[in-house]
Amino acid sequence: MRIELEKNRKTPLVRYTIHVPTGRQRFGFTGWLLDKRHLKRRQMLERLFVELEDALNAGGDLPESTWKALATLKEDLPKVHAKVVQKLGIQEPTLKDRLTIGKAFDDYIGDHYTNRITISNWKQTKKKVVSCFPEDTPVEDIPLKEMTRLFFQLREQYSVATLYKDVRNVRQLWDHCHDNGDLSQNVMRKLRFQAKRKELVASKPYVGPDLFAEALESITSQQQRALLCYYRWMGARQNDPRGDKWEDVDWAKKRVRRSNIKDNLDKLNWCPIPSEMLVELKKWHQMVVNEHGKASGPIFPWLFQSSSANQYSYFVGRIKQKGVTVWPEFFNSLRASRAREIRRKVNGRQLEACWIGHSPEVADKHYDDIQESDYRLISDPDEEQAKKNDAT
Repeated sequence: MRIELEKNRKTPLVRYTIHVPTGRQRFGFTGWLLDKRHLKRRQMLERLFVELEDALNAGGDLPESTWKALATLKEDLPKVHAKVVQKLGIQEPTLKDRLTIGKAFDDYIGDHYTNRITISNWKQTKKKVVSCFPEDTPVEDIPLKEMTRLFFQLREQYSVATLYKDVRNVRQLWDHCHDNGDLSQNVMRKLRFQAKRKELVASKPYVGPDLFAEALESITSQQQRALLCYYRWMGARQNDPRGDKWEDVDWAKKRVRRSNIKDNLDKLNWCPIPSEMLVELKKWHQMVVNEHGKASGPIFPWLFQSSSANQYSYFVGRIKQKGVTVWPEFFNSLRASRAREIRRKVNGRQLEACWIGHSPEVADKHYDDIQESDYRLISDPDEEQAKKNDAT
């Protein structure tokens, strides 16, 4: 390879000449490549031309290192990459031989996961990615910049915690494809998603007892009424009640051994059943006993007959029909509301963590924030204490 520098021009020019079987090929670049800021790019380009000249003259397929260098060039300087490939007649792998983003997700999910919730989370990640890149897009053709831009655009639609998990899944998938030989270079290893500090503050609204009571009146089925109370007064996640059975209820002590499906725990510690929840649960228990003679097995069999999306549609649809305001982040807000109440009633983070089923750090970050009662406790403590006594 020969390098020529022409400075007797209005704009300096650097020209690279390489000799390949198809003849002599020249590549000229204006003065931007000579700038000190582009030193690494210039060195990378010169190494690539040397490798291409040796590999093309030797015949056969290009070595893996050369393909990796071309992939780096495509990511960094796509126009230069297109020019080099065209002039040297390099035949890149056809689309049918390259792994597509849709197949990559499907194969990875099918080979690595059996848990229903984990599979659902991965499918949500895939849904976000294919909303920007069609499923038949080769994984190698997806640039880092576009993927980063996608997740920053999704900040308006999803919580920061959800997007962190999606970014982790994308990096994990690209690592697998690279280790499996489907990618010559893993550009997504640099994928990052940084959120502003203020976005990490709990933003789930507090659903007070009065608003919840209005919403509960719109539900006519006793099983669904008890389930909605379970979400509100026990602070359960949407899928946790699937693991709860009638045998887990201690009626005498008014306690229940709740499930914690997300953390793969069989059961939490014994959790107290609030009076608001106990009334609806006893009604549902009596209906089950009257129909079957005894209550055994899952407390809420309806959960096994409907998807998470159908549950959301059922509750929200009926609440709206009654003209009641539906709060954002429907299930998470119910959980966060109960977490705030327990923390203040027992005056501690540890009991809240045990009964709700998350760590105190997670509660601080995603569930708790300042309530009106907190202000009144300082500005007018006598009035706040009177309200607590009335409620008791």
